Amino acid sequence: MALTPMMRQYMEIKDKYQDCILFYRLGDFYEMFFEDAKTASRELELVLTGRECGLEERAPMCGIPFHAAANYISRLVGKGFKVAICEQVEDPAVAKGIVKRDVIKVITPGTYSENNGEEEYKNTYIMAIYNSDGYYGIASSDISTGEFKTTFFKELKTTLLDEVSKISPKEVLVDVNFNEELLNEIHNISNALITKKNVMNFNCTDEELINQFSEVEEAGLDLRSKIASSILLKYILDTQKMSLSNINVLESYDIVNYMTIDSSSRRNLELTENLKEKSKKGSLIWVLDKTSTTMGGRTLRKWIEEPLINKEEINKRLDSVDELFNNIYFTEELREALMEPVSMIVESVKSVLEKTPPELAADIIEKGILMTGGGSLIDGLDKLIEENTGINVSIASNTVEAVAMGTGEVLKYADKLDNNISNKEITLID
Repeated sequence: MALTPMMRQYMEIKDKYQDCILFYRLGDFYEMFFEDAKTASRELELVLTGRECGLEERAPMCGIPFHAAANYISRLVGKGFKVAICEQVEDPAVAKGIVKRDVIKVITPGTYSENNGEEEYKNTYIMAIYNSDGYYGIASSDISTGEFKTTFFKELKTTLLDEVSKISPKEVLVDVNFNEELLNEIHNISNALITKKNVMNFNCTDEELINQFSEVEEAGLDLRSKIASSILLKYILDTQKMSLSNINVLESYDIVNYMTIDSSSRRNLELTENLKEKSKKGSLIWVLDKTSTTMGGRTLRKWIEEPLINKEEINKRLDSVDELFNNIYFTEELREALMEPVSMIVESVKSVLEKTPPELAADIIEKGILMTGGGSLIDGLDKLIEENTGINVSIASNTVEAVAMGTGEVLKYADKLDNNISNKEITLID
């Protein structure tokens, strides 16, 4: 017996993403088969069924509605799984035989950001570690904010563990031959997902680094930092499968400019979380944090976790804070400059909701508003809209690229537009 054409297509795609749970799009559902189905049904409490696949036994299967995928993905990623999103990449109406499908994105613990609760005030870092010639090179990035930084230091286990503890990555990339004992210690400190790659052939070229950042930044890197950065960039590009224009600055730093705090001291000092509940309440940042935006909250957290020891840099930071605190005119000018455009956005959202048909409004109230586009990156805008509408607001993980992707989907049907409006401006009317 042989696999059916659809199941053969599934297996060919799955073979490329063996370390992921494959969300295979069938109509209005994402379906999972075989071991993926067993895992998903267990972790997500889904009913496990079966489907004819061409073999003697039915293929184990479970599925979820595609419009509800975000919640299920969040739960799987939170448990340390990777999810590969497989979509139809051609119009079924013109397809000959099986509709062509392919993975459009891979979501991992290190590339997924929560936008709710305390998590939105934390960076979601993914880290690459490379060791050679008695030195460690590390690179880390938060793809939601565009931060990308790298450093290198002598190959000392304690120094590496201190740096991992400070950055607290959700995912760590290492070579397939990396020391297993050390990996266990890294996992114990950060609870990070460990992803192994053959770094001999899994990395970006110098040209790709330059295209993503700049020739000056690439040329100034130590070899270990460069390799760690190229591994990390390669992984990000492979999983996101799109150009990431927000990641355009490669920051090289020296660990000697920051206070070394080991993981045990961080934990017992309760800098960012308490010992008992592992929550923010009762910690140092809980006492100090009076920030109004997620960006401000993340910056304060970083300052607490990475105390400066250079006197000049400390004074620069204090002078900046003093200027913002005491220069009331500067602060008010910023508020006034932002007030009008932000208010217009909020009022536009409220106006659209008022004109929305009841059946659609009910769906919006139930599922919430998903913000996309560059404007959604304005810190605090999601919370402001939420307060003014009473509807839950979240921000898309690929907010900038989502607009282009949506436009691309519309253009697939450009030939079906009314000839009277083709090549003209199209506006929404009541």
